Amino acid sequence: MNSRDHPSRPAMTIGEWSVWPDRLELQGRTGTRKIEPLTMRLLLLLAEKAPETISRDDMIDRLWDGRAVSDDAVNKQLSKLRAALESGHDDKPYLRTVPRIGVRLVRPVEGPVIAPYERYRRKHLPWLAAAAGAAALAVAGMWLWLRPTEWELVQQPVTAIPGSEIEPALSPDGRWLAYVGRVSPGEPFALFVRPVGSDRSQRITAPDVSARVPTWSNDGRIAFVRRSSAGCRIAIALTSGSYRDVAPCILAEIGGLAWLDSRRLIVSDHPGSGQTFRLSALDLATGQTELLVDPPSGDVGDIRPVVSADGETIYFLRNKSVGPSEVYSARLGSRRATKISADNAVINGLAPGPGGTLLVSSQRGGMGFALWSLDPRARQWRRLLPEGAPGIASSRTGTLASYARLDRQISLWQLPFSGGEGRPLAPSTRVDWSPALSPDGKRLAFLSNRTGEWEIWLLDLVGGSPRRLTHFGGREVQDLHWSRDGRMIATSVASEGLFDLFLIDVETGAARGAAITAQDERQPFFAPDGRSLWFVRRYGNRFQLRSIDLASKRESMLFEGAIRAVASADGRTAYFAKPFADGLWSADLAAGSVKPVAPWPDAGRNRNVDLFSGALWATAPDGRSGIALMRIDLSSGKSSRVVGLPGIARPSGIAILGDSVIYARLQREEADLVTLRFEKRR
Repeated sequence: MNSRDHPSRPAMTIGEWSVWPDRLELQGRTGTRKIEPLTMRLLLLLAEKAPETISRDDMIDRLWDGRAVSDDAVNKQLSKLRAALESGHDDKPYLRTVPRIGVRLVRPVEGPVIAPYERYRRKHLPWLAAAAGAAALAVAGMWLWLRPTEWELVQQPVTAIPGSEIEPALSPDGRWLAYVGRVSPGEPFALFVRPVGSDRSQRITAPDVSARVPTWSNDGRIAFVRRSSAGCRIAIALTSGSYRDVAPCILAEIGGLAWLDSRRLIVSDHPGSGQTFRLSALDLATGQTELLVDPPSGDVGDIRPVVSADGETIYFLRNKSVGPSEVYSARLGSRRATKISADNAVINGLAPGPGGTLLVSSQRGGMGFALWSLDPRARQWRRLLPEGAPGIASSRTGTLASYARLDRQISLWQLPFSGGEGRPLAPSTRVDWSPALSPDGKRLAFLSNRTGEWEIWLLDLVGGSPRRLTHFGGREVQDLHWSRDGRMIATSVASEGLFDLFLIDVETGAARGAAITAQDERQPFFAPDGRSLWFVRRYGNRFQLRSIDLASKRESMLFEGAIRAVASADGRTAYFAKPFADGLWSADLAAGSVKPVAPWPDAGRNRNVDLFSGALWATAPDGRSGIALMRIDLSSGKSSRVVGLPGIARPSGIAILGDSVIYARLQREEADLVTLRFEKRR
């Protein structure tokens, strides 16, 4: 077999080299250079962006899909590429390092540039069969990742207007699109409908109504969840613009809706405050409900239902805890669930795909969000797109889908109590939140997805640059608290669908388990004695504030009914938020008495509580600025407004630094809808 049987792609030229990506070759006056697949992808990325500088974070995002890799791995590939390019006839450099920014290609690029993610067909990989030994295994692994599916994916933007359009819903015949959207973050989401292919949308709901999770019936009706001053309601809308309420709800905008048939609607909701999400069939004529699946008690429950094309099977997400999900199925009438996935990954989208498959937007495999195809029968996965597809929806056949392409920037912001504009701390184009100050006030720990995954970062507040501390590799991370000596940070990390407690060495980033059990442990903080760790453990629907001695590992229960707490300096009093209840509370740990401190809603659930300088600080709704920072003097019990927090992201976290506050501020939020058409390969 020769090259005539398998013609190569047209070469591009970089400096003196002709580049043949399909052969993994560089050809020049001094001969041919073979390079590794990853090194070739790096070259293609630099050529694609030339003459722009590519940051190391961008290299990780594009080449390693945001997985946690060391600087040595990046340096190794750059060294290999530099050695190959600069071994030619001339002695001019090809790559230039821009200190603290990245690397750029400085030689001219001519001819068609092939994108580094382009999938090559098997006939363009003749070296695959010839490779041997370890090299063969490495190349074969690359082929498995690059291999084409039987479907060609064609993307097309649907909306490109200011604001955010999310949660698309396609009619079963693929002719109509419903979605919810808003212009600014402070507005409620409105329900819109439009014909597919049109650029004109019709607004259905009024300005004072918040609409979420629309879904289409086979006969052209749209079920959705609406919130207003009257509370939560499930409503049915027509494309003409009218709608009517059909049933009350509690948190169905989180659980989701799906049509079972023309008269029954699947609703995922709490049957009561604090209970497990469960799937029920709502009869629209009688208002009666029937439980479809028996969820385990104590879990977060079953959400985001999807009905198979034949109407006999329900697919859904089951959450042991807030965060990681698994895909389950249930045959109608059986009430028994079958587990399909076992990834312990965050999933933010589920929809029917072509040929009986499922479309899943997931962080599986320790990578950032990507769109996957899942065959529920064979339980086989195939990666479709190197980006997530939150809120994905599809037509009846699954060959047309729509999802929201998100663009959010949230930066940590330092705002003086006197007000004014304030200033950003270590701004990036990603999401930073959950600030935690070291005891000496000189360093700030925070959570960020700058590498594509949530990791803990550190910032020296006096002229320092942020550095990544941890390498959890895609596991979800929440809550940060410094030890009294500033050497350790306590955090909660997802594992097997639940959260466990870890201690992080601030200098090395080494992590060791502090409390790893079959329950859910979160919100750790070091007790005033410095020898123990306080945390919240969930037993089903019960929440306990507990203490663990870090030396002996002995635990003790402090009191029931807390989802977040901070301790007074003497350790005698805990200030906390209750589950499923507004307000801040205090508990005398010796006497066991509990009393309300402030009636502020939602303070604890948003991580916006801090104890500093003899006062308790939290956020609360404010008529002037939306959300304001509040202060409670612990000696007098008096509360006062300190400063408005413009653009505060939920959940943010707060940290008090002298006469200023650090919080997560939403800089930009855009979400546009995209269609994804699956066309059969010819």
